[in-house]
Amino acid sequence: IRRTENGANDYIQKKEEAIRLKAQQERLRKKRDDNAFGRAKSSNTIYAYEKYLERYPSGRHAKEAQKRMDELKSAIQLENKIQDDVAFEIASSKNTLSSYQEYLQKFPYGLHVAEANAKIRTFKEKVIRETKEKIELVHIKFFESGVKAQPVGQRQFSTRFSKETTRYVHT
Repeated sequence: IRRTENGANDYIQKKEEAIRLKAQQERLRKKRDDNAFGRAKSSNTIYAYEKYLERYPSGRHAKEAQKRMDELKSAIQLENKIQDDVAFEIASSKNTLSSYQEYLQKFPYGLHVAEANAKIRTFKEKVIRETKEKIELVHIKFFESGVKAQPVGQRQFSTRFSKETTRYVHT
């Protein structure tokens, strides 16, 4: 009977030791979880909360960490939107080709990309139109200055401008 009692006592002691060990491990796990969340909370960055959730996906503070991470993401999106709006307003107040190009460099996927591209396109078309007009005016002024307008074959050219140079004025 004594052997059976000692065997039972040993069995009970081993079970109690296993339960104590398991409880101790659970306390350590909870403490690590709390410490990790505390570090994430103190740094208050999306990266820190992502690391916490990666390590403890079903941890004690997983819902709160996810909530805070979502709040930070929405705050960053709002801040980016405000910066985008301000940069476009600055570009439109300057209303120059370079200001719109600068906006597109800073915010290539911004909210006002279509408007900025349209403005750039109109500026370029305006420059091309004005350049064509200037070339035509130079062409006309060159032939009307000094010599009567005659057919090209009968024109007289001054020594200052030879026939060869007049052929390339329009290009």
